[in-house]
Amino acid sequence: MSTETASLVCGAVALGCGAAMSVAIFKRNAAGIVFGGLFGGVALAVCFGMGHEVRSQVSRDAARQARRQRLLEAFPLESLDDRLPRRLSPATVDVVLSSEASADLDLTEKATDLRGRRRQELLQGLHEGTVEVFSEEVGQGYGRMPYVTKKVLDELARADANPQQPEITGSPDVPQPSAGEGPVLASLKVLHRLGVEEFANAQDFGFVTRDGKQMAGFIPHRFTAPVKVDPRRRLKRFDLVGLLMHDEPVVYVSDKLPRMNELKTVPTRALDAFEASAVQVLRGGEAVVIRDDAHGTRMVGAVRAAKQCLTCHETRRGELLGAFTYRFERL
Repeated sequence: MSTETASLVCGAVALGCGAAMSVAIFKRNAAGIVFGGLFGGVALAVCFGMGHEVRSQVSRDAARQARRQRLLEAFPLESLDDRLPRRLSPATVDVVLSSEASADLDLTEKATDLRGRRRQELLQGLHEGTVEVFSEEVGQGYGRMPYVTKKVLDELARADANPQQPEITGSPDVPQPSAGEGPVLASLKVLHRLGVEEFANAQDFGFVTRDGKQMAGFIPHRFTAPVKVDPRRRLKRFDLVGLLMHDEPVVYVSDKLPRMNELKTVPTRALDAFEASAVQVLRGGEAVVIRDDAHGTRMVGAVRAAKQCLTCHETRRGELLGAFTYRFERL
């Protein structure tokens, strides 16, 4: 019950009791006086109880609002202008993709949807005021829905591990039992698709405003675990090819697996002949380019805009946003 409603009810009860007592005293009605006194006492107790409940509710609302304000400060709305590569010019037609690239993009979008949107929804509700904010103490509201606390938001994102390149950590010299059957090149293509899905993992997505200009709680694309590879090939290096932030494509060279928030401080190199040729093939709509010879295996795979990327990147579905370049050794 609101403060205004409680005040009106108590005022009406007080007036009613006062009127009844006045009539009883005026008529010298002992029974009426006794009944009015008892009724007034009960009504007074009820009013005190209502007042206590109203004060408690006001206190709870103030505490909830304070917690919400702390969460808004921990996950504020920030401009996306400085966090995104140069935006591509929108076009009226879809990007033409090969059947393999189109199938890969469909699978990536399905996997992204399955990763869960709970963190995005909670952050949206936090900023739009449509979810409850509960105390982070044990037993305070975690079973109720919807809810949002900093602990819940942090647990819904991936742990911030920062794996190193395979050539630094090393890899087994003896081939491990194959996790699947089929040609090794087909296996490497699947490895790339799964890597793209892990790099732009929906668990790290935050709330993005409808105009795509602000976000809250968005964690830049990253790898949090070593890349799983086919046991018939030893992965040596795995780097990000940047296509949008430089006048010419570059490869970001780091001792760690690619992380978007570190690109400004990571050294770059020019693409070698194979990578440059492969990027042109990817621009033509292919998913992956592989060269396998006696010396080892090279692979460059596309990182394309899925439907979940379009709000921020303001580009077309399937547009080439970047690529990964791989170096493998034969075992």
